[in-house]
Amino acid sequence: MEKIDSGKLFKIAEKFSINGRVENAVRHKVGHINDTYIVKTTSGILQHKYIFQKINKKVFPNPVALMDNIRMVTGKIRERVVERGGDPSSEVLNLVNCKDGNHFHMDDSGECWRCYQFIEGITINFVQANKRGIEIAHGAAIAFGRFQDDLKEIDISGIHVTIDDFHNTPVRFERFLIAVERDSHKRSERVKDEIETCLKTKGLKGVITEKIDSGEIPIRVTHNDTKINNIIFEEINGASPSALCVIDLDTVMPGAILYDFGDLVRTTTATSAEDERDLSKVSFDLGLFEALVRGYIKNGRELITVDEMQLLSISGRVITFETGLRFLTDYLEGDRYFQTEREDHNLDRARTQFKLVQCMEDLEDEMMSIVKKHW
Repeated sequence: MEKIDSGKLFKIAEKFSINGRVENAVRHKVGHINDTYIVKTTSGILQHKYIFQKINKKVFPNPVALMDNIRMVTGKIRERVVERGGDPSSEVLNLVNCKDGNHFHMDDSGECWRCYQFIEGITINFVQANKRGIEIAHGAAIAFGRFQDDLKEIDISGIHVTIDDFHNTPVRFERFLIAVERDSHKRSERVKDEIETCLKTKGLKGVITEKIDSGEIPIRVTHNDTKINNIIFEEINGASPSALCVIDLDTVMPGAILYDFGDLVRTTTATSAEDERDLSKVSFDLGLFEALVRGYIKNGRELITVDEMQLLSISGRVITFETGLRFLTDYLEGDRYFQTEREDHNLDRARTQFKLVQCMEDLEDEMMSIVKKHW
């Protein structure tokens, strides 16, 4: 991650229709992909905050298409928020246009920048398996279910694919095999056990995509990165945080809601952090899973098809396996995609995913029973 160049960032900020004069900018440590900053401005006695992001062109080679998606999706969600009497200033991301009227800025080096109004709240990376955690998980599932419902009438033909085969588990598996064969950074010898785990688990790779290819599962406009920390929560008077706004819309594109629900399961039900080194701490909590099922079905009962419902219980295992493949592939290729903070960071991430896959497999019958109970 490059160091912040305050002078350059101040000049970028001047291109946008923000209120007041820029006072300072600090790096916002969120996500694995884009460079993100919080910019503070003052206008008289008033202070304002904005989120500035430089889009990672190595990951998103067509940032213009990406920004068109975000503009369309946030516009549709804003309409729905207003219809139900919500607050569009905090319940949906609000792009700040440039002074030239565009919704993004290309700097002299060809980098794409965007600006959002800052939404006060917190993000949550980990929930505990207790009453408060169950309430948070339930609220997160409601938020992502509502996100899906808000976009059910959007014209999918106008939504661009921002990353080809992003959730295509068979393709991810083939890329993993290529990375193993090439072994460009001479790391495969160190991860023989993880490679063997992937080969033994490859039966999961076609569970969802085969249903998509056959037409049994519909393609919708989906978020595709439904980690629980991609929701801003609001804290009020010591009560459990309530889900306020779904964020990180870069991967919004045509997809399957099973991957959306599955990624929410992956990031919410684990009893440890995504990069936990001590695998004995990694397990799966059925109480949190049931909270997710209840919440997601609440907004999606009329939307989710029978075929999708039948795969809800296994969707978490599929996406967790896929994510483990991605982390391990990136490790083998020299950590080119995900930002890392330490040596073997992506390897640690991959190992936690594979342990979680095993935990879900052991609880498969219980997970299916929970889905049937609330269906």
